[in-house]
Amino acid sequence: MNSIEEPDMIDSVETSYEKSGDTYDITVRVLDKDGYGVEGADVILTGYGAYTIASTNTTVQDTGLVLAGNVYVDGVYYKDPTPLSRASMEASGYNPDNYPAVTVTQEDAGEKTTPHGVTDSEGYATITVHFDSLKTYGTLNVEVTKAGYTGNSVSMKVFA
Repeated sequence: MNSIEEPDMIDSVETSYEKSGDTYDITVRVLDKDGYGVEGADVILTGYGAYTIASTNTTVQDTGLVLAGNVYVDGVYYKDPTPLSRASMEASGYNPDNYPAVTVTQEDAGEKTTPHGVTDSEGYATITVHFDSLKTYGTLNVEVTKAGYTGNSVSMKVFA
């Protein structure tokens, strides 16, 4: 039994936050039993309607679109340059080859996900958080795990 090595410990979890408009930057520092930052620890925040926005910016390059203005297409007059389909331009009597092809950038608003992050080499993780129902204050649960370490969790209050 003496040959069993004690696992590394996540000894303490320090938390703080800064409010900026409707978002909160939650900073978590994870320390081992010797007071050193733990790199690569997973940090998950839950409670009180906390969420982050998983945003994806999607660039759609569609060769079926051209940039055209001062045209009457599908019963609508487009004065300002507007991305229009090559097929609708042809159907309305225009030669789409006379107009430049365009790249359309479409931004996805994203979806709500559980706030999470991974600590850096100093043991810090900063996570931007939104709240669904924060009126005066709310309590967040901060759960920290890392393979080969005992886990740790703390609660923190965030004020509106």
